[in-house]
Amino acid sequence: MPNLMRYKGGNGFRAIRRWIIPYVNSRIRAAEFRPVLCYLFTEWRCNIDCHYCFQFNNKSSGMSMETAQSALDWLWSIGCRVVPLMGGEPLIEKTSFSM
Repeated sequence: MPNLMRYKGGNGFRAIRRWIIPYVNSRIRAAEFRPVLCYLFTEWRCNIDCHYCFQFNNKSSGMSMETAQSALDWLWSIGCRVVPLMGGEPLIEKTSFSM
């Protein structure tokens, strides 16, 4: 029983530290734009034709490397630390993204 209480207490503390404190800070400093998570849609092309997905367009060109790098630099400068690469298939581009 003490291990269960320690486990649940640790989870509660982590939840407060990771979610509630940033939420309260965002409400206090509402004028500042500080996203926690931003999605970067790099590519709309996809090499898979899934029956449930309508989010691909093989005729459009994707985001250029310069645009993606400037977007990542800007997001880093405002405090965003989590940026998942999204789109059709983000890794279909021949050049790779690197930080």
